[in-house]
Amino acid sequence: MRLTLWWPLAIAALDWVLVTARPRWRTLERVVKPTAILALMGWLAWRAALAGAWPPVLNWFLAALAASLAGDVLLSLPPRYFVAGLAAFLLAHLAYVVGFNAEGLPPAGAWFWALPVAGAAGWLGARLVRGLRAGGQPGLVGPVLVYIVAISLMAFSALAGLSRPGWPAGAAVLAGVGAVLFMLSDSVLGWDRFVRPVRQRDLAVLIPYHLGQICLIAGAAWRWLG
Repeated sequence: MRLTLWWPLAIAALDWVLVTARPRWRTLERVVKPTAILALMGWLAWRAALAGAWPPVLNWFLAALAASLAGDVLLSLPPRYFVAGLAAFLLAHLAYVVGFNAEGLPPAGAWFWALPVAGAAGWLGARLVRGLRAGGQPGLVGPVLVYIVAISLMAFSALAGLSRPGWPAGAAVLAGVGAVLFMLSDSVLGWDRFVRPVRQRDLAVLIPYHLGQICLIAGAAWRWLG
């Protein structure tokens, strides 16, 4: 499989540079960040064109990227759009869940991954709930917990590819790594907002976010396009 992902990677790297130069480049960075996801959508379409096929399951992965694109835009707006951005990324994770389970529920061996994912999600959820209540934002407890459940299902569904017989080992590893990185990115963002500030937050969120999305899509392309 060709993993010529240099252009989404290059745009993502440019975004990483720009966030360290704020506020001078703030406007440009707000344009570049969603452009990285647009480039990834274009790459997926290009890979499908090379393969001469567009399996219907890829519609879910394209939908996940489109929802992520909307989330990127909404989270770059004033804080009152935070819940809308959260909802957009919630839809992205649910689209990934459907896509990764398009061949059926995970096999028995895949449930091994449920324990570490649930453990990490439970610990994170408890800390975020404590931070929300201490910070006077109890109204966000429900949405944040729903979001944690969704991203946990996404991570488990991607990691389950390691046990699915139809998945090449490389594709399954890429998808699993991508899911873990995406979950890490969201965890850092939540920790910074609701528990305590994270040093170099922008880079700590953006780098695993972009690399996670790239690995997720590359793994899916490998699995269904060869």
